[in-house]
Amino acid sequence: MVKLSFAGIIVLFIAIIIIPVVAAPGPAGDYIGPGNSGNVVVLPQEAGFTVSPVKPMVGGVLTFTPQGTYPPGTWFYWDFGDGGSTQSLATSVDYVYKKTGIYRVTLAVDSGTVASRSLDLSLKKGDILLHKSDSLISYLIPGPWSHAALYIGNDTVIEATSAGVHESPLYPVWSYPADTCVAVFRLPGLDDSTRENIVAWALRKNGSSYDYRSLVTPPLGLKQADCQDINLEPNCKNYYCSELVWAAYYRNGIDLYPKYFLVLPTALASARYYSTDLVGAHIEKIPASGSDYAGYFRQVIAGKNPPYDTTTPAGNENYALVLVGVNPGQGNSAAAGESLSNAPIQANGPAPGVVEMTIRDPAGRELPGNGNTTPGLAVEKINYDADGYFNDHLAGLLNPEQGEYTLRLALPGGKGGTGRVSLHIGSWDQDQYSWVLPLDNVPVASLPGLFHFRIDEYDQIRVITVPSRGTAPLDVSFIALTPMENFIGTWDFGDGTTMSGNQTVSHRYTAPGTYSAQVTVSNSTARSTVTIPITVDADPVPFKADFSIDRTSGVLPLTVKCTDMSIGNPAWYVYDFGDGTNATGPNPTHTYRFPGVYTITQSILKYNTATNSIVSSVATKPNAVTVTRVPVVPLVAKFAASPVTGMAPLKVTFTDQSTGGPVFLNYDFGDGMNATGKNPVHTYQFPGVYTVTLSIFKPDSNSGPVLSSVSVQRNLVVARGT
Repeated sequence: MVKLSFAGIIVLFIAIIIIPVVAAPGPAGDYIGPGNSGNVVVLPQEAGFTVSPVKPMVGGVLTFTPQGTYPPGTWFYWDFGDGGSTQSLATSVDYVYKKTGIYRVTLAVDSGTVASRSLDLSLKKGDILLHKSDSLISYLIPGPWSHAALYIGNDTVIEATSAGVHESPLYPVWSYPADTCVAVFRLPGLDDSTRENIVAWALRKNGSSYDYRSLVTPPLGLKQADCQDINLEPNCKNYYCSELVWAAYYRNGIDLYPKYFLVLPTALASARYYSTDLVGAHIEKIPASGSDYAGYFRQVIAGKNPPYDTTTPAGNENYALVLVGVNPGQGNSAAAGESLSNAPIQANGPAPGVVEMTIRDPAGRELPGNGNTTPGLAVEKINYDADGYFNDHLAGLLNPEQGEYTLRLALPGGKGGTGRVSLHIGSWDQDQYSWVLPLDNVPVASLPGLFHFRIDEYDQIRVITVPSRGTAPLDVSFIALTPMENFIGTWDFGDGTTMSGNQTVSHRYTAPGTYSAQVTVSNSTARSTVTIPITVDADPVPFKADFSIDRTSGVLPLTVKCTDMSIGNPAWYVYDFGDGTNATGPNPTHTYRFPGVYTITQSILKYNTATNSIVSSVATKPNAVTVTRVPVVPLVAKFAASPVTGMAPLKVTFTDQSTGGPVFLNYDFGDGMNATGKNPVHTYQFPGVYTVTLSIFKPDSNSGPVLSSVSVQRNLVVARGT
């Protein structure tokens, strides 16, 4: 579904419609060639040569073959109608058209015209282009096709790739030799106005981002679900390839795929929910990633319209695809529409960067894979949120063996580290999509180390069990996959409880023991049952995080002490104080320097020698600490004086009554004299009426500038003469 944007991987497909004709070969010996003489015989129009494939298309290799019997050494002169021509002694020639259009192809022998015919290589706006390649993501997209685009006219398509929604030229991007497996499908009966509207809607999304959440966030295709409501169109900002095509049609009243949250590229070519015509195809090579669908592609090459037979060889059913994803930050807890975290996981020690994910199969073999190689039937890791950091993985287990798999999540460079991580495990095929989230936005410090999941199958059912072993109480999720139509699932968990009707279920095992869970899927014609072993261990030593804090509120700066109260003898502690800082050790102190309400989390770890694994526990105190600023008292100058009347010389005592904690006070007594301090005494030597002014100052601890206030009492003091 993702089409990587570097050269050599983007490919497109263009259609050609031709009318099969029956050639009328001329009599032997009536053709002029080197060393031969005679009259030129002109065959009827629309006859004399064939074109293959049956439904060719622009950008593909077209093979032109003369009909009739020609003597050895005959020269054939081809004019392809687009300015290209060739001459050859060969009985057939290959040619690639670079632009859409209707062309007149002419075959001549020496100077005489033998035959000509019209070749329609035109496309209509709104035509759907599909492609398959051996790019990395093609192995992880179920079905014959792995990418889709929309034809918008002028030999251009609009598509959603890892570079976002953008326009691409048909030639050379979607043409041979850059692309060797493409096809074009068309909804018959659409009027030109509808086609224009479909293209116009898609063009409004030009420049949008790629919808990576479709790969990592349950439910699959979250953005497309939003797009089903036309009133939410402003929220539809990101698209994966087939979602963009689906949405362009849906916005114009045509629902190409009404099922589920996700629409795969193959679904756009299907005649299952609507009628389509194959306009054209060029399949010079069936990619290895599509080898299970050789029969499907042969039907396309033969020019057959959908529906197609998608049967794959026994043991290679496309629903045998299990995905394991680990990424920093959000899982289900993320707000809808929130982008994935770009912050890299930070490990303690010399190797910062990523959570390493290692998967071992039931035989104990580590599955190979990295971000630069095309996978075989193994595991592939890709940077699937495209944030520039390789701090996340998506592993695709293609046609996996039955049994229990071991998944190890670890930080390089040591046990410690900061950040959070989510783990997704699930499966998808053309009609079924299901994920479970065993780890949802948990601190990396509390990663379980070893994690076990199972894949079990029998007849027409495959079940993914996550986790398949652990300590009581153990919450286990089961995903059932089957090619059956309209099936009903019945679950027996082996502990006396049952459930029915769901594809994905969860169950809590409360007591230690070994359980045999069974799931049965059935419809009116078939029935299959598979048994899944579940191991629930007792926790021999309780291991539980807990702590207390000595203060829950106060003013800045507020220092809080955490005291460990956990049980089980942890070997390592980390506290997350909720303000972006962390501390290790059992009883740390922390000073909050900004106002707010903070949640404190304690994570503890130890190594369990009995199971050779790391055990962990997390304690969280939501909204544990409230930090406020120091209350601000307004700075207001005020004072009193006594006595304020009398005979000169008059001795007056001034008393400060200001608020706000001034640090500097200055009195102007109105007779040319000043004094500092809170409560000065001043003697008026001469008779008169005096105005007194008090000015106060202090620095602002929050913003920095000096604050001031002034109080003026006019004609306050009256000193009389004799």
